[in-house]
Amino acid sequence: MPRTFALRMKGVPAYPVSLEKFERSDLYGQKVRERRLDNGERLQLARLTWDGRHVIPDKGLSMIYLDEDKNYVPNADIYDVNKEGEPIPLTTSIFKTGVDLETTIPVDEFFQYNIENTYVLASEVELQPLKEACKALQDQGKFYTFKYAYYDSYYPSDAIIIPHEKDLVIAIGERFELVWVGPTTDIDALFKDIEEDEDEDISFEDVW
Repeated sequence: MPRTFALRMKGVPAYPVSLEKFERSDLYGQKVRERRLDNGERLQLARLTWDGRHVIPDKGLSMIYLDEDKNYVPNADIYDVNKEGEPIPLTTSIFKTGVDLETTIPVDEFFQYNIENTYVLASEVELQPLKEACKALQDQGKFYTFKYAYYDSYYPSDAIIIPHEKDLVIAIGERFELVWVGPTTDIDALFKDIEEDEDEDISFEDVW
């Protein structure tokens, strides 16, 4: 069964919900390139160590951290800091804490997010009141948003709830600031030059 978390709105019972991922390939399909022998046997990718003595199957690698003396350091002993050297707070997984729908963003602000994953909100209970609340908020030009962490994370993503027909789509991504650079040409001077060119009389004496 998919993992569920509690989605809470003010004044209504919590909804036990899960996330069903969908991708571009779910809509349009995908192409898969396979390598096979002449007899049709499919080949699998493997990696070879630098000395050529060991074969490592695909997905047979993992990454670890070592200290300066090449000793293994467990992930639990590692924490991230900001540029001031202060520890970054750990965001607990939504599957442990649940989600309170309290924060909203303007619909236009959605275009300031780099969306990485998309899901459909699913539940074994009726979500119609939640869908109606999200649709009413959309009619006001807003979306619900919350911090998303599948696992405990120092770098949670942003989740945005978007009503779409009969479903609620969850867009997961990161917000970035749009920077307006402005035109590289002096627009006023450009139009002034155009107007001056239009005012000049054209003489064909040198042409004919």
